[in-house]
Amino acid sequence: MGLNESYGHVRGQILLMNPLPSVNRAYSLLLQEEKQRQVSAAPDMNSDKVAFAVAHSFSNRTQSFHSGGSKFLSKNRPTCEHCKMVGHTKNKCYILYGYPPGHHLHRGTKSKIDQGGQISKENTSSMASLTSEQIQQLLSLLPNNQSSKANFVGKVSLSPNFPIWIVDTDNHSFNSLPSTPIESPNETPIISNDSSLNEISLPSNEDQPLARSQRNRRPPPYLQYYECSKVRRQPSQSSSTTSGSGTRYPISNFLSTHRLSSTYSTFVSNITSIAEPKSYSEAIKDPNWKAAIDAELHALEANKTWSIVDLPPHKSPVGCKWVFKVKYKSDGSIERYKARLVAKGYTQQEGIDFHETFAPVAKMTTVRCLLAIASTKNWPLYQLDVQNALLHGDLDEEVYMSLPPGVTSKGENSVCKLHKSLYGLKQASLQWFAKFSTALLTYGFVQSRSDYSLFIKSSKTDFVAILVYVDDIVITGNNSKLIDSVKNALQRQFSIKDLGSLKYFLGLEVARSKQGIYLSQRKYTLELLSETGLAGARPLYVPMEQNTKLSAHEGELLKDPSPYRRLIGKLIYLTITRPDIMYSVHVLSQFMNQPRHPHFDAALRLVRYLKSSPGQGILLSSLSDFKLRAFSDSDWASCPDTRRSLTGFCILLGSSPISWKTKKQQTVSCSSAEAEYRAMAFTCREIVWLQSLLHDFGISQCTPASLHCDNKAALHIAANPVFS
Repeated sequence: MGLNESYGHVRGQILLMNPLPSVNRAYSLLLQEEKQRQVSAAPDMNSDKVAFAVAHSFSNRTQSFHSGGSKFLSKNRPTCEHCKMVGHTKNKCYILYGYPPGHHLHRGTKSKIDQGGQISKENTSSMASLTSEQIQQLLSLLPNNQSSKANFVGKVSLSPNFPIWIVDTDNHSFNSLPSTPIESPNETPIISNDSSLNEISLPSNEDQPLARSQRNRRPPPYLQYYECSKVRRQPSQSSSTTSGSGTRYPISNFLSTHRLSSTYSTFVSNITSIAEPKSYSEAIKDPNWKAAIDAELHALEANKTWSIVDLPPHKSPVGCKWVFKVKYKSDGSIERYKARLVAKGYTQQEGIDFHETFAPVAKMTTVRCLLAIASTKNWPLYQLDVQNALLHGDLDEEVYMSLPPGVTSKGENSVCKLHKSLYGLKQASLQWFAKFSTALLTYGFVQSRSDYSLFIKSSKTDFVAILVYVDDIVITGNNSKLIDSVKNALQRQFSIKDLGSLKYFLGLEVARSKQGIYLSQRKYTLELLSETGLAGARPLYVPMEQNTKLSAHEGELLKDPSPYRRLIGKLIYLTITRPDIMYSVHVLSQFMNQPRHPHFDAALRLVRYLKSSPGQGILLSSLSDFKLRAFSDSDWASCPDTRRSLTGFCILLGSSPISWKTKKQQTVSCSSAEAEYRAMAFTCREIVWLQSLLHDFGISQCTPASLHCDNKAALHIAANPVFS
């Protein structure tokens, strides 16, 4: 690039500045540009003429457009009534230079452009000429300047307020300037030599600070909900998590960069720092786990669970192992260290070691319905925990078990003959439920026919309900004294621990307020994010991409399907309080037999969706009524393999959601109306069951339940079966 082009580049930068810069600033820019040219080893510049000009950008831009750029002008371009320039309106001038006196937005600002379109004198007061020393310093930057002599020409003014400074380095006299002067559209150039201007000295480039923006910087309003520190996340090979771009970061660094709430940080800190032992030899080294093992053995011996005998001939013992688990409270703090002896029931033989295995557990719809009724009627909710519940069941079969680690042996052939059920045995749950239900029936409770795990005791004025899920019990009612008497009766027969008000039940976090009961699985979701390594991944806000069609035959098979099956099982349990992921989980659960890579990618995407709202749940309102409202829909022929349709429904008790489901229809529907009608029929079965369940709670449906559908043909078929 030649020197003239270099100066032109600097001049272009100056012309883009607004308002008009001072000569000091222009001089500093020129020195900076030339030093950069020299460092970059530019080729020799043999130009013998140099001109440096500073002018107002509006004037030059207008001159260039009028002289040779008329083809860029549009006939419809606006003209500013304030500065008489083309291309903008006067509102832009007012915004840039201030509103004139008399304007309704005038706040005492000084306009930099007067009504005549000229720059005020406050800008021109900073104009100054270059001294001879400064001109020589400019010429010293030229490679071939030994014979050059600088002639200071002076100031060329297009108008009294638009000065241009010209420095000529030609060896000739002033007559070597171009014969055609620089013209202004309105005025004739005036050339003058003012020696008084030479007394002004300019600072060096190092002393001239760069201009800094004085704009008030404020973050976007949505960032006020986040507090981030300046800790930089570094990649790590241990305890790593996957970000949205595939980079893996440690979970601890994620916690350091995001200030979570005290509950979040306490819980996640515990689950990442406390390691659960995998074997007895590993656990016996820790005093906490050793104390838990001793407590479990003492409870088994006190309950007379077994007796140590010699193994009879033609009998094979059942193996056993220790399982260790840290129990957490709802706030994430540690409740206790739990050691449990579990029998290897998978080695039992049907007809010899066991006969019947079925044991009912409470349906999650029944749990939500009980909580919704208690929220509306303002009933207290209490939680009971039966210590070593399965150990209370009496065994009818003859079962032998090998000696567990930690129990001293009396001989080489010594085994444990089980008298009562033990965790892991196939018939353990059946025996426990039979003994507990028998005890409740003797206390005057009635077993519900809609859900066998629900027991009710009612009179004209009193009502008490007990819901059983293996060894976790929820009790509620309108009579506190009757509830206390039931607790005492159960305590005398079983080893029951009163946990107080219901806060954490089956992984469900129960938060109660005046608005109602809020159910969520925040702790469970955080555990899932930690196990999958996606705690630091970029969250997504849609569970599944739109129009996604997963097939059982597309994609490469997973070499190990167990991680996929384990993940889908956890997601299925998460649908207890997350109806928003029910459809996605149902689709993914169809491929547990032979999962493929597209299926696993879709499952990980769903986990990243959970990352966006780990505390999402449902609200069982306290201001709700007891009317059933149902909504049904179908996805016609959505399965690409079988072409069967999907049924989806959601049922509300007042305004509280209590039941939802997504299920593939058993047959192929020939039309969307047929698919919608089948969805309505499936929803009606759920409504009939819920009406029976509400009747057990003493709530009768005086009016028919409303069923909503978006297909008119299906509605006509439901109203008139002969409609065609």
